[in-house]
Amino acid sequence: MPQFIHKIIGCCLLLLAAHGAQARTLNYCVDPNWTPYEYLEQGQHAGLSAFYFEKIAKFANLEIKLVQTESWQATIEALTKDECDLTPFLNYSDARAEYLIFSVPYFQAPNVIFAHYQQKLIGGLAQVTNERIGVVKSYRLESYLNRYYPNIEQVPVASELEGLRKVNNKEIDLFVSSYYGANFLIHQHNLANIRIIGLADLKDQLRIGLRHEHSDLMPKINQAILKLSEEDHRHAFSLLEPVKVISQTNYTLAWQIGAIGALLVMMMGLRYYYSLQQKHALAQKNQALERLHQALEKKNTQLEALAVTDHLTKLHNRSYLSDKIAECINRKKRYQSECCLIMCDVDNFKAFNDNFGHQVGDEVLVVLANTIRGCARETDFTARWGGEEFVIICPETNLNDGLSLANRIRQQLTIESAKLPCPVTCSIGIAQLGSCDTQESWFASADQALYLAKEAGKDKIEVAIN
Repeated sequence: MPQFIHKIIGCCLLLLAAHGAQARTLNYCVDPNWTPYEYLEQGQHAGLSAFYFEKIAKFANLEIKLVQTESWQATIEALTKDECDLTPFLNYSDARAEYLIFSVPYFQAPNVIFAHYQQKLIGGLAQVTNERIGVVKSYRLESYLNRYYPNIEQVPVASELEGLRKVNNKEIDLFVSSYYGANFLIHQHNLANIRIIGLADLKDQLRIGLRHEHSDLMPKINQAILKLSEEDHRHAFSLLEPVKVISQTNYTLAWQIGAIGALLVMMMGLRYYYSLQQKHALAQKNQALERLHQALEKKNTQLEALAVTDHLTKLHNRSYLSDKIAECINRKKRYQSECCLIMCDVDNFKAFNDNFGHQVGDEVLVVLANTIRGCARETDFTARWGGEEFVIICPETNLNDGLSLANRIRQQLTIESAKLPCPVTCSIGIAQLGSCDTQESWFASADQALYLAKEAGKDKIEVAIN
């Protein structure tokens, strides 16, 4: 009897386990108007995210069901109201993290600033003054501008295509969009009056957002993302190619009617001749468009480099470093990795300008920049922060290693500045990234340490106390 009871209990446990292992059906929503990244076509999920998500769901053995929405704002509302369990293609934000957890990113793209071709070039969003910028409702850019650039006038638009059309028609001044997605739309809809005039401070790092109650599935999803092959990514990028114009002559009706008389034969010959002429003209136009596209890509590459480089010292500039700082803070929150921030400031810099002229002052900045570049490691991020102030971000670095780097910079600066009219020294402040630090608090700590170094007599190194 006891053995019989044990068998019954064992069967019951197996049935319960099997019931618990049944796959959940996850409702998912997408942005219906984000061509070519994702959109709805005759009620079906289409675009780049459809290709990726189909593979990820298969690798992770997920049962999924599409829930249609009318706009991205409606998708966000559906996610907050638990009408959708996930969305496959979005950026991380603190607001979204209140109800979603995020997978590792599986597609990245730079964001650029578009304007009418008559608009002058700018370095980035920091140079926007009185221009009106189009923003898709509920996109991450909306909250980003509210936080970092509250004085920029925003003009709400329903989709990226609407924003680009408004720029093309000079109804708004600027529009920020992913380079790849916007390039597709510009070519597809022949928006010939648009050009890139600068780089945005943020870039897309697209990933899957999953509601917190399904967080147990996230390890499976991340493992599935890691199974994506290089061939998968190459195929995904091919989906971003603009639609090419194709000309094809149809003779079906002509063959059905037949060539009864010489007049009809001559008409058919003329029609064929003109169609060849048209096809040749369209082919030339496509070749010209392709050459323009290649030239635009080359200019955009040059513009991207210029937009993140300080013209005097050739170090990165403040705009570039802001993005790297955000990455370090995110790694700290997720992996508790160590990171140090080093701020260097030339001592008595005004005296160089006053006593020897601005040309010597510029030489001082170049010498310090070259010293920092030579002492920093390949994994460090260096930038001219402004004026005579320089910043080094040191990932995976503790305070002792940060102090060693700071001392190398001070010692090497003494050697490098020997050719200048008088010795050059710098004061240095160091702050280690704390678990609760924001960009502002981290920089405030380093700046306070730099102030203490100046107060201690200059040519000193001080460490911020957390």
